[in-house]
Amino acid sequence: MKHPSCRPTHGLAVRPIRTGALVAGGLATLALVACGSADTSSTDSATTTAATASTDATFKGGQSIGGKKILFIHANDAGNVFDKPVIAGADAAAALTGLKVDTQFSNNDDKQLRSIFQSGVAEKVAGIIVSVPDASLNKPICAARQAGIPVMAWNVNGVTGAATSCVMAFLGQDFVQTGAVIGHRMINDGLIKQGAKVFCPVEYPNSDYAAKRASGVNEALKSIGAKCDVVGVGADQAKAKTTIVQYLLGHRDTNAIVSLGGTPNSVAVAAVKQAGLSDVKLGGFDLTPQIIDGIKQGKIAVTADQQPYSQGFFAVMQMATYLKFGLFPSSIATGGTGLVDKSNVDLVASLVPDYR
Repeated sequence: MKHPSCRPTHGLAVRPIRTGALVAGGLATLALVACGSADTSSTDSATTTAATASTDATFKGGQSIGGKKILFIHANDAGNVFDKPVIAGADAAAALTGLKVDTQFSNNDDKQLRSIFQSGVAEKVAGIIVSVPDASLNKPICAARQAGIPVMAWNVNGVTGAATSCVMAFLGQDFVQTGAVIGHRMINDGLIKQGAKVFCPVEYPNSDYAAKRASGVNEALKSIGAKCDVVGVGADQAKAKTTIVQYLLGHRDTNAIVSLGGTPNSVAVAAVKQAGLSDVKLGGFDLTPQIIDGIKQGKIAVTADQQPYSQGFFAVMQMATYLKFGLFPSSIATGGTGLVDKSNVDLVASLVPDYR
């Protein structure tokens, strides 16, 4: 894994998105920032990253935190393209602060994720940063806080009820808002028309991010009498492609695909081609090399970048400032409402997948 510059990349101006109450006008800006697109070439289940160059000498004042270990739990597997910039951002922040970041992957297995979390609590790590797929972590997270371990959520925050107060901050996309933005953009550009048949493939339809993105997209589609048909395709690209092809063969009247995750968005172009359809409009979420290529070729109209580098960077930085100075972390809606399309794709292409 390459270590990036310690400075996060800046936003990129894109053309206005006319979305009624969501965006009043002017330039939408990609600010720094669910589930990403899987690259199945790696089978490692866990990896450990650590700050090696910095100590408290470069992060002065407050409590000494040099060498303290924090646990950073990913829901995906170690080969997932989405997680690469997350790790790069976390490593950059660790190098600045002297924290040691223990990066663990749960391979899209909720039971394994809970086990990793509880092991961190038993080990009494200095802090835990975790992607929370659903409410199954409610009790473990609150138990960790009662044990004096700070907990922050990143990428997905599926805690519910009283447990919401046990998560100190969330760093990730506003899924509902961004879903509405992508839906309105495709409508305003004439890609989705009155009464259109819209397919919304997503890795895990029962996950918090999937439900919220679908809600946002449907909020936009309601204005033209359309509705998003949500189907789970998993995180493996080959299986996702097969599922999408099968759906399209059974629903040949599909007019548009709004992929609610990076995996389906990465394979949508190939799936449409295999299904023998020629006029299906494509849009969705995340940035992968395949999505970049699809935008450059004019086959994917637009995608929402949740900017995972900043999810890793700011999560670790805020954990460090809390441990060192007692500064309570703030929630950050990473990615804002900016979109990547053909007008600005060349500006971000070289940053994928190391920083974007």
